[in-house]
Amino acid sequence: PEDRLEGGGRGGKRKRGEGAANGQEEEAGGMHGFQSYDVEREVGGVIVDKYKTPADMKLFEICLRVDVVMDKVLVGTMPNRDMLSRRHKLAFVRSVTLKPNVAYAMLRLAGISAESNVLDPFCGGGTVPLEAAACFPNGTAKLCGCDRSGPVVKGAQSNAEAAGVSHRVTFSDTDAKGVDRAFKAGEFDAVVTNPPWGVRVGKDADLEKLYRGFLFSCSKVLRKGGRVVFLVQRCEMALEIIRKAGLFNVLSVCAIKTGDLVPTIFVLENIGVDAVKDNMKEQVKRLHPLIATRPQGSGGGGKEG
Repeated sequence: PEDRLEGGGRGGKRKRGEGAANGQEEEAGGMHGFQSYDVEREVGGVIVDKYKTPADMKLFEICLRVDVVMDKVLVGTMPNRDMLSRRHKLAFVRSVTLKPNVAYAMLRLAGISAESNVLDPFCGGGTVPLEAAACFPNGTAKLCGCDRSGPVVKGAQSNAEAAGVSHRVTFSDTDAKGVDRAFKAGEFDAVVTNPPWGVRVGKDADLEKLYRGFLFSCSKVLRKGGRVVFLVQRCEMALEIIRKAGLFNVLSVCAIKTGDLVPTIFVLENIGVDAVKDNMKEQVKRLHPLIATRPQGSGGGGKEG
């Protein structure tokens, strides 16, 4: 049976599910000489040969998932019938939204617990706060989402109501670059978000300004040692901005495939303070009184001689 999936040439699809199970498929590029239905037929044949039971695509007890990625074949059982990216029934759906399973992974990378206060400053339809509430049904933490669009905030609130977690999640009409004016310093344990990727923002300079403002503002509302986890397409730009800011340690980066794009998840640790910068500002502050009280007509530190 292990030899049945061999093939060459340009290929087809990645297959989800088989055997005494259903079959669901996703489009995926690859270098394979077979299609998803070939995987379906072969895996179903293996099930019949080994377990003497036919595959049933509707009335099944065990759901198998088969992923063919390049030269790797991964086989496992699925505890869920539907794709995890579609597990929430939303009242408000945007044209571009973060998938719940990606949001879940990002929250785990943030290391949150039931008591962790979480902020999403680019909340959109509210996927991240809603997923955080689902992760910890009995959690007591503050889960907040912000968006500068009033209608989007109302849509996120309707999603929270549909999910039955409106009492645990709050949304506000706030610009991501100004969350430090809307929340207290160190109020959050984690910031998990999916900022704009630049498709609708405009020039690169506008996107850089947005990312700089977002990171600076987040550093203020995040506790020392707290994490920022965010997903971006322009990963090199984001890395340069992070390094120049000097506000975070980069704990990890992880490229993922979502649809036809390959964005990167950044995991950052809030340093808390820029010690060198604060020391410099303190020195200047101490010297200012001497400059202010200098007698009129005295020299001003120009050229010697």
